[in-house]
Amino acid sequence: MTDGDGGLLLITNTAADNDLVSLQKKGESFRFESGKKLFFEARLKVSDATESDLVIGLQITDATPLDVTDGVFFIKSDGAATVNLLVEKNNTATTTSSITTMANDTFVRLGFYYDGSSTIEYSVNGVVGGTSVTTNLPDDEDMTITIAIQNGQAAAKTMTVDYVFVAKER
Repeated sequence: MTDGDGGLLLITNTAADNDLVSLQKKGESFRFESGKKLFFEARLKVSDATESDLVIGLQITDATPLDVTDGVFFIKSDGAATVNLLVEKNNTATTTSSITTMANDTFVRLGFYYDGSSTIEYSVNGVVGGTSVTTNLPDDEDMTITIAIQNGQAAAKTMTVDYVFVAKER
């Protein structure tokens, strides 16, 4: 934990290239179900918007969150500051590219909303930016909250997470 209003989670990895720190909530608690709405939002920042990979969202429990087979999550690759939204089932993904561009050490709110039917809306800083189809919605497995950062060069990187919020209609 680090200083900040309400407390902030500071994740720091070591200075080795491709060093990965990932966190997953113990137990898979969320399933995308037809007729049941689901909402996800997180507020985070990274120290280096270009030379780091990051993932945040809902995925199956997996030791490789940057290459997971099932989930709905935001991902940013090394060498780019742009964030994509992936909707992935059985290693087949629908990608919504370049939904936002991150800046060094600047908070961003990333969210998605599943309408329980055929659409996933994504938002950046509380503003709806567009939609993704649910063709590859992972509706046959439970998901867990996943957070990860990986170095893109031999220098320590940090990710600061203010909050993660997930709610599902019952």
